[in-house]
Amino acid sequence: MMDSLIQSLPEAENGDISGFIDIGNCGIADKWEDIAMLYRSLRHNFDGTYVKVYPGLDPDSFFEELGIESDREKIDYYILLDELF
Repeated sequence: MMDSLIQSLPEAENGDISGFIDIGNCGIADKWEDIAMLYRSLRHNFDGTYVKVYPGLDPDSFFEELGIESDREKIDYYILLDELF
């Protein structure tokens, strides 16, 4: 798991992800741990929890972009687990 937050994914000028910042926890783990942390970051960054509200941006579109179905049970588990740290 790495620090999967929007702020840890710098963009190149063309909008592509250009690297990762803060990979201190990087290692082999369940991919859903990273997905859950990034999903939570998207949700809070777009709903105004941390910054302004971005109308029309849906964090659930993240799963469409990845081409996967959301596994809410695993996402909720890893978000809750992260709260313990």
